Amino acid sequence: MKKYLALFITVSIIILVLIYMYFGVKGIVRLVLGAIFVSLAAASTFFLAISIYARNLKYSLLSLYYLILTILPIYSLITWSLFIQLLLIPVIILTVTTLLIYLKLSEPEFGILERFYSPEKLEKKGKLYLAARKYEEKKNYQKAAELYMKSGHIESAAYVYEEAGDYEKAAELFEKIYMKEKDDYYIRRAAELYEKAKRYEKAASCYEKLGNEEGYFLEDAAKLYEKAGLYEKAKELWRKVAEYYLKEAKEEPVFYEDVAIAYEKIGEKEKAIEYYKKFAEYCIKEAKNDPNWLKYAKEVYEKLGMKEKLEELKRIEAEIKGTS
Repeated sequence: MKKYLALFITVSIIILVLIYMYFGVKGIVRLVLGAIFVSLAAASTFFLAISIYARNLKYSLLSLYYLILTILPIYSLITWSLFIQLLLIPVIILTVTTLLIYLKLSEPEFGILERFYSPEKLEKKGKLYLAARKYEEKKNYQKAAELYMKSGHIESAAYVYEEAGDYEKAAELFEKIYMKEKDDYYIRRAAELYEKAKRYEKAASCYEKLGNEEGYFLEDAAKLYEKAGLYEKAKELWRKVAEYYLKEAKEEPVFYEDVAIAYEKIGEKEKAIEYYKKFAEYCIKEAKNDPNWLKYAKEVYEKLGMKEKLEELKRIEAEIKGTS
């Protein structure tokens, strides 16, 4: 091996010396530049052929552009237009560098050759995830989702099904991920997508699971059970909603209105009236700092048909205006 290498170096030196003797420094420069540009042209031709074979229009045009860019300096070597070469060399270097950086940042999962393959070609080679990415780019969402599933990328498949408008399938996958990861994000996404798909019972069930951690989600669940026609189940949850907001109202009395609404949904009118009154009292107290709160108290008393309280509100409003 060393002998062959030594022979190659010796022959190369002899050739360079001969070129220098007959053509001078200009000949050596033309030879070196020619070798570089011919190599680049050959690489561009190779990638152009692959792109055309893979039916990838984007990379075919890109390869053609680089081929033209490398042919121009080869022509300038023949005519020996040093100015054109000096102009094109930095352009080629900058363009190639920019392209490599873009490819590295935009699609780091893809190898150089894999970028030029069609999704069908990648699928045949068993590169299922990469093929799915390509199908997704082409908006073939069904095929993309199928390959994401086969390659074990369930979350990617869920997003693709959502993009395709298959909300129920996307919701099922997000729910499946939640069962494994126990991350509330996934069950919330499942709930939202089931609701979009008008699968209200499933959406309500997801919100109910969320309600075990954050009680206000129980209200969403109750409303969706009502939409699904499951009124007894909804009633059961409205009671839990009332209990949740009653605890919150001890710290923030503004939640008395939510308690009242929940009891109203259950059908317990007396309790609903009791908490509507508490909410109205809270609004009147807050009106001393902000008169806008009086309108909420007024809405409550109008709802309950309490004319005396409405008259009292008018007096309170006049007093507040008189002191301001």
